[in-house]
Amino acid sequence: MAGNIPEGMNAMEPDDTEPSSAEAVADSSRRKISLLLAAPILIAALILAALSPHIGSRLLSAVQFPFQLDVEEGFIYQQALDLDQGRSIYTPIQSDPYLVGNYAPLFPWLASLTIGPSRIGLQGPRAIVLGSSILIVLLLFGIVYSKTDRLLPSLLSPLLFVVSYEFHQWSALARVDLPALAVTLAGLAAFMAIRPRWGAAVAGLLFVLAAFTRQTAIMAPVACCISMAIYDRRRLAWFLPFYLIPGLGGFFIINSLTDGQFFLHLVKYNVNAMDWTLWPQLLKNEIWFFYRWWTVALALGWAACAVARLWRPGSLASVERESEPPNHTRGVVGIYFILATAFGLTALAKVGSAPNYVLEPLA
Repeated sequence: MAGNIPEGMNAMEPDDTEPSSAEAVADSSRRKISLLLAAPILIAALILAALSPHIGSRLLSAVQFPFQLDVEEGFIYQQALDLDQGRSIYTPIQSDPYLVGNYAPLFPWLASLTIGPSRIGLQGPRAIVLGSSILIVLLLFGIVYSKTDRLLPSLLSPLLFVVSYEFHQWSALARVDLPALAVTLAGLAAFMAIRPRWGAAVAGLLFVLAAFTRQTAIMAPVACCISMAIYDRRRLAWFLPFYLIPGLGGFFIINSLTDGQFFLHLVKYNVNAMDWTLWPQLLKNEIWFFYRWWTVALALGWAACAVARLWRPGSLASVERESEPPNHTRGVVGIYFILATAFGLTALAKVGSAPNYVLEPLA
């Protein structure tokens, strides 16, 4: 019998390839904990999915309705008509039409492609917003799945956004907010998913398009720059040229063509006063009223992560190393969330602001 034992192996030594009983028990415990944690997520996802269908019917109804549903839609429609007929949408406010063109040019230009003598109405611009909304849902799923490799959280993320009051309100309107958010998330996804150098370049170009859709859409590129400055500074050499050169170049070209009115309308005339006396009431009405449980759940989740890190730092670090993408994307989603939330909540104090500033933090 001894002759059949391979050389260098003791007949009494256990086979290292077979899991020990302790490892099997640990694996069984981990599976039970995972199922226990997944159960409330599954229940929440099912409830949110049941609440979602009416939103789709509302969006389809809005796309088929030709007239205004919101006061700003008429202004964007007029800008689209002006561009379609070759007129500037940034004119001195001392002359006709005596209005501030406070929207970046990309969305009105896209809207102008959907209207004309034979296409009267807001169906085309709203169709752009509908497509942007669908793209946002897909991107939220993809971004969360790329970070977690888990299906349920990836489904829950877009569902939470879709059933929010802000999405329900703004997704049916021809407004710039959701198209800008869609392009921003596309840039973030490119930054995370594509090979580091080309991902940075593609993300930079997409972030430029986002800024020319809504001039305040700058939190995502700032988050990417912070992440690269910490973890991968060489990548900045690819990102910054593709972001700054077309961005600043496009700005100076349009500003020159409009005799400086582009800067005045989008920047100077948009600097409204901040009313801090009403700000706490706005937070109570818009954030705490609709999202008190979201806020509590977020705080508890962060607290649980902090406790887990302090309690078993070595184990948690090893899990993070196995599950996280390479260093060039580390922390970018969290940084983006913090920046977008800080900006969105602060912007609610601006005179004339609306809850659309909360769309980006919600996503």
